[in-house]
Amino acid sequence: MMVSPMPPDFSDNADTDPWRGVLQIITCGDCGRDVPAHLAERWNGLTVDEARRDWLAVYRDSRPGSG
Repeated sequence: MMVSPMPPDFSDNADTDPWRGVLQIITCGDCGRDVPAHLAERWNGLTVDEARRDWLAVYRDSRPGSG
């Protein structure tokens, strides 16, 4: 996916939504979860450990209905 399908969030917590700036999403072939492309493809020299840490701490449980 090249553009996030999530509708704009105008609620009070919009600034804290980690998915707010994600414009490229990759669906994991193993678990079916949506993953930000910058983590899935490890952009800018991101290591596997760094990507995993960000996924677990920031993104995994923050998007309702993913996976």
